[in-house]
Amino acid sequence: MTSRGKQPIRYVAVGALVLFLTGCTDAGDGDTSSASSTADSVVTSTNADEVATTTAAATPESRYVTALRTLAGAKGKTDEELLKIGNEICTHLDNGKTIEDMALAAQKIKDPAERELGAGQIAVAIPTLCPQHLPDLARFVEEQKAQQTS
Repeated sequence: MTSRGKQPIRYVAVGALVLFLTGCTDAGDGDTSSASSTADSVVTSTNADEVATTTAAATPESRYVTALRTLAGAKGKTDEELLKIGNEICTHLDNGKTIEDMALAAQKIKDPAERELGAGQIAVAIPTLCPQHLPDLARFVEEQKAQQTS
């Protein structure tokens, strides 16, 4: 049981993808200045052997789409479809939905490629499209790391 009385939720894939894609492990101090550097160098592969870095894409939107293009679940989706979901993620966060809620929803997706895309969209949307939520992402990652070690 977690300290909130719920069964522990395993976010191994989501948490690992968040760490891997964003590289943000210590933004919990409220500093969002790492957002632009993170977004300028977004790791665009979930396979450590095939890490590719996208540097200095022109806009947050293009960095978001470029980062997701390497995920299998993004194949066949238009940039507009991907960007719509990224913007919806930011809107949900702005309206009080938690990263934990969204990660749980992504974890429940049955198709592995779509599940990976769902996690990737959360992980990439925050540093590129809504960096004001980086402290929330950092707290979520720290909570997941703590759960993994306990």
